[in-house]
Amino acid sequence: RAAIFVVAPELPPEQINRVVWLADAPSAAAGRALEPVVRSRVAEAYLRAWTQIDLSYQARRPYGLATYFGGPLLVQMEEVISATLASPWQLRQSSLSHSLELTFYAPDGSTVGLRDRAARLVQQFTPPEGEPVIATSESVYNVVMVLDQGNWRIRAWRREADTALPAAL
Repeated sequence: RAAIFVVAPELPPEQINRVVWLADAPSAAAGRALEPVVRSRVAEAYLRAWTQIDLSYQARRPYGLATYFGGPLLVQMEEVISATLASPWQLRQSSLSHSLELTFYAPDGSTVGLRDRAARLVQQFTPPEGEPVIATSESVYNVVMVLDQGNWRIRAWRREADTALPAAL
């Protein structure tokens, strides 16, 4: 019976340390308080979603995105990954850090709204022949996650702002 359960391995501490929780937004205080265990699971699912995007870029096909994305956003993410196939360039991406602020938590505990105030990313673009180009950026994302069959999935994701950073970071 235990074989029917898929338990994700724990994230290494160095990856969990990439997330800093900021004080909850005043709008979040109107609902219920986000329990520490739920806060941890939301952060883990969010980090795993970023990792799955990189794995998809490496595989050069949408790979495992349905585990971390849902609804129309899943279709959009698959289209974005598939669009990179036309380019001969290889893309690698990693998130360096995230500063999360809770903006909403549903009374039934099934939906959270977050603002990632500082999603720091590093991307490596490698042409078919030549040296890789490395770019870093810091972006602000608004995110809605839904608890679906025991897993937190991102249902909405909107980038608000993007700032290029020096490649030496």
